[in-house]
Amino acid sequence: MNDFHGFSAGRAGYFWPCLLFNNIMGLVPEVPKFKATICYFFMYTIDLRNLSKVGPVPFIRQSVVRKQKIPFSTLTEQRRIVARLEAIEEQVQALKKAQEDTEGHLKKLEDSILNKAFLGEL
Repeated sequence: MNDFHGFSAGRAGYFWPCLLFNNIMGLVPEVPKFKATICYFFMYTIDLRNLSKVGPVPFIRQSVVRKQKIPFSTLTEQRRIVARLEAIEEQVQALKKAQEDTEGHLKKLEDSILNKAFLGEL
């Protein structure tokens, strides 16, 4: 579980590990028996740059977001999809951890080889 620490300054709020502004938008499904997790994963498929208005500070209108159609399936199917996506997400996190560990081991190995080279042990 994460500990959230934060403060606000004017119209922005800083809550570790993110920064929130007053114009933040949340998505809440209005359809009964619609899992919010499906909405969460679906938003990964949308390139928000295509929905934003260009200006000094890019923004997205609520009316544009409301027009987005999310494919709807039965609650049983949603649960199956969410379970599969969560399993994949866990695998991705495990692979990222393994990659970080491998990079650490490679750095130590490189340092060891360089040390032996400078000591004339190679």
